[in-house]
Amino acid sequence: MRSMSGEVTKLVSSHAARGMLQSSATGHELMRLYAQELEIRASLAWKVAVRILRDTAHGSDGNLRADLKELVSTEIAQAHATLEQEMKQHLQKYKLPALSISARLNEAQERHDVEIDLYMDSRDKNSDRPQAEGQYNFYGNVGAVQTGANSVAHVTQHIGAAEKDRLLSAVQSVEEVIKQASQLDATLRAELLQIASETKENLSADAPNKMKLHMTLDVLASAVQGIASGGAAYEALRGAMAMIGM
Repeated sequence: MRSMSGEVTKLVSSHAARGMLQSSATGHELMRLYAQELEIRASLAWKVAVRILRDTAHGSDGNLRADLKELVSTEIAQAHATLEQEMKQHLQKYKLPALSISARLNEAQERHDVEIDLYMDSRDKNSDRPQAEGQYNFYGNVGAVQTGANSVAHVTQHIGAAEKDRLLSAVQSVEEVIKQASQLDATLRAELLQIASETKENLSADAPNKMKLHMTLDVLASAVQGIASGGAAYEALRGAMAMIGM
């Protein structure tokens, strides 16, 4: 997740140096910048969701398609709301005409709805293919077995009290690192802290939303990994994530 404040500063400085700061071109360049960032965040949400589906035992039941669309659509809408507000503040600061990236929101959501349909159709087709039969003998504890070119390993993973406690502790450690990380700008720090708060709220539920949990934990792990002082927090989080199959 890049720093939009840094990108905006570069743009404003460049236009100011050429005497173009108050021009309509600056406003439209800002809009282009924020529209591009919305596309990046939408793609990130979709890629994380696909990785979760590939790494877990979610089946191709009728509800999964709708649930996946709702999850990705919600993530895109939240990203849009944040970016739209930030862009509005910059436009007002530099006395530029009001602009919006709302049209890009609908485009992104519709495009990813199509991507989800294509992906789920592909999963359904693969699950209908006949599998070669064979006999396998296993000795000891076996968590998952995967054989064949199109096979999928299924592991039923229950998030118990011990897993929740360890994850909560790890997320809290990540929160502290984010709060103290001087290299993060205020906007990015606030967004990451919000994600951490949502993750803790999800973990505190009787039945956590596992798909969203995987997504937010993945974002937090990526963020803290890039912070020099975050090594211990990152290892703690990755260890806790491994307990739920991530």
